[in-house]
Amino acid sequence: MNNRSQPNAPHAKHGLGETDPLEQPLQGRRFAGKAWRRLHHWVRANTFAPSWLPARLRHPALGYVAAVILEVIAVVLTLLLTDLPTFNAPGLLAILVVVLVALNWGGGPSLLATLVGGTLLDFVIFPSRFGWSFATATDVVRVGLVLVVGLLISLVAGHVARAASQAHQEAEAQAAQLRTIFETLVDGVFVCDQEGHIIRQNSAARTLLGLDQIPNFTSLSLAERMTQFAPRDAQGRPLAVEQAPPSRNLRGEVLTGESAPELWVQTLDGRKVLLSITGAPTRDRQEQITGAVMLARDVTEQRQLEQHSQEALDALLAMAEALVQGPEAAEPADSISVRRPLPGTDPAPPAAAQRLAALTRSVLECQHVSIAAVESGTGALTPITVVGLSPEDEQQWWASWDKHARLGQYLQPSLVATLQAGEPVLLDRTSAPLPIWHGPSPARMSLLVPMQIGETLVGMLRLDGGAQEQASLSPNKVAVTRGVARLGALVLEHERLLRERAQAQANELALREAQAQMDTFLAIASHELKTPLTYIKLSLQLTRRRLEKLIRKDSGMPEELCKKASLLLQEFAHTDHQVVQLERLVNDVLDVSRVRAGRLDLHPESTDLGTIVREAVGEQRQAAPTRTLLLQLPAAQPVPVYADAGRLGQVVTNYLTNALKYSPAEQPVVVGLDVSGHEARVWVRDQGPGLPLEEQAQVWERFHQVKGIEIQSDAGVGLGLGLYICRTIIERHQGRVGVESALGQGSIFWFTLPLALTRQA
Repeated sequence: MNNRSQPNAPHAKHGLGETDPLEQPLQGRRFAGKAWRRLHHWVRANTFAPSWLPARLRHPALGYVAAVILEVIAVVLTLLLTDLPTFNAPGLLAILVVVLVALNWGGGPSLLATLVGGTLLDFVIFPSRFGWSFATATDVVRVGLVLVVGLLISLVAGHVARAASQAHQEAEAQAAQLRTIFETLVDGVFVCDQEGHIIRQNSAARTLLGLDQIPNFTSLSLAERMTQFAPRDAQGRPLAVEQAPPSRNLRGEVLTGESAPELWVQTLDGRKVLLSITGAPTRDRQEQITGAVMLARDVTEQRQLEQHSQEALDALLAMAEALVQGPEAAEPADSISVRRPLPGTDPAPPAAAQRLAALTRSVLECQHVSIAAVESGTGALTPITVVGLSPEDEQQWWASWDKHARLGQYLQPSLVATLQAGEPVLLDRTSAPLPIWHGPSPARMSLLVPMQIGETLVGMLRLDGGAQEQASLSPNKVAVTRGVARLGALVLEHERLLRERAQAQANELALREAQAQMDTFLAIASHELKTPLTYIKLSLQLTRRRLEKLIRKDSGMPEELCKKASLLLQEFAHTDHQVVQLERLVNDVLDVSRVRAGRLDLHPESTDLGTIVREAVGEQRQAAPTRTLLLQLPAAQPVPVYADAGRLGQVVTNYLTNALKYSPAEQPVVVGLDVSGHEARVWVRDQGPGLPLEEQAQVWERFHQVKGIEIQSDAGVGLGLGLYICRTIIERHQGRVGVESALGQGSIFWFTLPLALTRQA
């Protein structure tokens, strides 16, 4: 009674193995609930819609409707066929309907078809017809056979059809994913057949070549397409049909890496682009070529950027040479097209200034660029150079200058103050006319950039047209403009100091003063050059790291693009080599300025000269792996010296680079270290052209370069400062330098140092 009054209490056992009678119906209901849930899950999992139906008819519920309708049709046909004496399989059509439903809509609808078919056979087909009683045991067996076979078909065929449907859906999903990837690729992709006809291309390809201009593009043959695009190779030569990438792919060639061509093409919407083409043939199971797949990438901007970078480096090297060399070593006047001003005015503009203006115009995409010097104190303006004008307009530009022009006459005091503060000024021609600088220029906007040495305004850089018409410049272009203006200021100041030094030659005191100014200027110039040089090095390192990150295996980048990026890294290695040369020039200028100012600091300590020589040779072996460097050192014997190890390494390195530069690439360079008494001697022997006797004493002078001696291998630009710095360093260590040479027999450059024991004694 308690258990009945407390339904939540546990049921008491009435005996061993016996349960409460109230628990049995509860367990039955639980079992029935689980069975129903399993059946419901099975039916849902085995019910789907066939893919061949239209999208609006793919509802799974239609499978059950189809199962009933088809079974009714099958029973009607069976009823008609039972009158034939040869028809002895009344359940055959019902079974076929079960199979048909199972293969198309799954096991759930086929199970319903089985039940409907068996019911209709019993009620309609077997005697007595349209009744529920069986006439014979055979009819019972037939109906049971239909039900059993239908059930097995529902289980097996439904499972197979479900697997096939899932596989079809997965294949469609993968195909859709591949189509999405194909369309979202940033490079143009073309697929052609065995005849060279384009059968498919992605949206990037259509945009890249402007294919929407021709609706029937895919029907054109390869020859017709080449007529439309007029492809040319990287050197501008027309491309024949058999040389086209599709023709090469269809012949079995794989275009990738170094074999991938770069072609200039005229797009259908009027653009001229440089494309990098990679591609490979497609093959069937018998390895027969069935077509080709090609990848086109627009590398126009990339090649322009590389060209601009190379031009920038070349200009920096030219300016570095112009800054430290005298007028007699300047670039010949006919090597760069520089027009002289009117007779009776200042001499022709320096080649470095002309090159600087041309580089600025190219990088910043201006219509024309001009440079004018500003005299300190008076503000007098002097034209230096202009680029971008026609010959007639350029002559008019030179003629428009007033010999007595002053900066304050043409600019408001506030604008002059802005320029003197180092900030650029953007002028609107309509509101702030500048007569002497406009001349034939049609540009509405002009950007004036101050050219300063320290805080002194020494010139102005004027940019007309291009990006200035939008009255703004990007931060990167502003930074480039400032850097170019600073370098141009060094050129102007160098020219001014050269003129002043030439005018002071008649007076020894004035000559010494000008020389002191030149030394001070070299120190300033070298420090100023450090800033853009550091910016270039950091930019190169950052770009190189980004490329290395892109071509890692885990970056997901296609293999073809990784190979192209690897080639670009090789180009950056060449650029690094150019930057190292420029850095060496700047460091030489710094050392010379320190020597002249008496501030070349040494940090001597006890060290082993053999270790210094060995490390210097090792560095040069890494820098020039194709050259042969032989080393001769005392066996297992330290050579103690009291010296600045870094400066001595600089001397040995300079000897080695000179030897590598002036000796044939196939000839070895020998480096030796001898100890005699209380003195050590380091020598470097090459197989170069040798030095005449009269030059052997002068090679140690500042800026001296031997005439008539050709450089045998590429080792960079020299300014004639290295041996001068070496002599100064060795003499500061109480040592001696010298050279032994004869024409046609090579040279031996050597230096000696006292051993540390001698110094301590």
